[in-house]
Amino acid sequence: MAAGSTYPVSTADNNQEQVFAGTLTFTDASAQPVPTTPPITAGTLPATAAWVSATAKVNPVARPITVAVEFVTAGTNTIATCVIAISPDNVTYTTLGTPGTSAAVNNLGAITELVNVPLPQGWYIKLTFANGTVAASFYY
Repeated sequence: MAAGSTYPVSTADNNQEQVFAGTLTFTDASAQPVPTTPPITAGTLPATAAWVSATAKVNPVARPITVAVEFVTAGTNTIATCVIAISPDNVTYTTLGTPGTSAAVNNLGAITELVNVPLPQGWYIKLTFANGTVAASFYY
């Protein structure tokens, strides 16, 4: 974007209520923010170590990431679940969701579910799973 360029902006929250309306002006095209760790531009994606149920992991880089959580059910005619929770302080967790499979479906063989979880810089992610496993997850 060229310095001095002006762009109209209008944003809304999740309830479609207008939060901001106005104009953005770029004053210096050469002074754009640069992340401390550049985003991945080539090669394979980095991975977390293997997961242990109910054990948290901290975002390993100095920028927000997305963690691709691959939950594989046991296929043993039991309810399989994976509680996904995040925390800014490794104490207070908020559950984002609980992907899972019913016993009636889980008896047909292992089922793989992929969930992408946005994780802010410095935050923790905890997976608590039953009747399934989570291998190392990739992040980007």
